[in-house]
Amino acid sequence: MKRHFQINVEQPLVHCFAGCGISGTAERAIMMIEECNRAEARRKILRHSRIRSRTGARNSVPRRTERTHAIAAVPDLAVYSFLPTAALDYLASRGISGRSIAKWGLGWNPKSLRITIPAHDLNGHLRFVIERAVKPFDLPRYLYPEGADKKSLLFGACHLDRDLIRSWGLIVVEGSVDAIRIDQHGVGPVVAILGSVISGKQAETLAALRPKRVFTMFDLDAAGVTATFHLRKTLRSAPVFVCRYPRGFHDPAELHRKEAERVVRNAIPFSQFQARAAKLMKGA
Repeated sequence: MKRHFQINVEQPLVHCFAGCGISGTAERAIMMIEECNRAEARRKILRHSRIRSRTGARNSVPRRTERTHAIAAVPDLAVYSFLPTAALDYLASRGISGRSIAKWGLGWNPKSLRITIPAHDLNGHLRFVIERAVKPFDLPRYLYPEGADKKSLLFGACHLDRDLIRSWGLIVVEGSVDAIRIDQHGVGPVVAILGSVISGKQAETLAALRPKRVFTMFDLDAAGVTATFHLRKTLRSAPVFVCRYPRGFHDPAELHRKEAERVVRNAIPFSQFQARAAKLMKGA
């Protein structure tokens, strides 16, 4: 089964984004795929159901696992697998493709009415799920589950090509949507620090990746400038280059592919950025 075939286990509903026409109830999907009637489709659903008997449920003992000590609750991502029109419209407005939706496992929380963005650590283990508002005045824009330590990982690290990082470098952005958008352009390996200040743990992870160089692509505001200086102060194992945006652009998610390529190509060394910042401060 392809990742663009999404299932809402609560309704249940299915939808294929590849344009094959399969959409609607699970019964209807099975009828189309198996070329059978409704009665046969229902029998197939019952045959493969995982519902346990009352006796089995009463006698079963939950096994202890290594993850029982985790503070933040890790949900079943299948619950969020179905994307309604509101979510698809928002992602389309941000320029996020269906391929990126599948790669990053984007979904929808029907209770909070927000986009869900799974956050995995360097080893690919799901740590928590970020929720992104789709309405302009729905604040805060990003929600994190209680107990989630968002500064303990680099968002997107599980997708990295480590050989490319060591031979070319690594792009660092602030937010998860920024990382998804830049990754979609194929400009280079990218991670997000989920905020405007890199933590000590994130810096350690970044240094362990041994990037040939680091490109900072933070927002064009005071927080972004502060983030750039803090990253340079925290990370000493690789040269840092600062990306500058074309006139009228303020963050990496706004850039199209050619613009993103140009921004990375024209990035300046941190020392030059620092000198320009000092000159501006002196002039102010």
